[in-house]
Amino acid sequence: MTEVFPVKKTIAVDDDLTNVRDALLRRGYDVVTLDQPGWAEANAVVIKGMDRDFMDVQDVTTRAPVIDASGLTEEEIVQAIEDRLTLQEPRGRF
Repeated sequence: MTEVFPVKKTIAVDDDLTNVRDALLRRGYDVVTLDQPGWAEANAVVIKGMDRDFMDVQDVTTRAPVIDASGLTEEEIVQAIEDRLTLQEPRGRF
């Protein structure tokens, strides 16, 4: 029987949210910032506020859930990420 290992998820995090970045790293996530190329390919995006202009790039799209960190603790943010990623995981065949 072949073992299946979970795929490591990448989360894009606003530069100012260092406490969130650190919490995600402790949980084993890969973390990139919004100024790094390819951030739109992350599995989830955490921003400081919904008025964030995504680095003045208007044509960037992402299928990842975008989480507004305003008013949330780092644990609430991590929980929101995990809840949304769980909803996106494909279900096995029965």
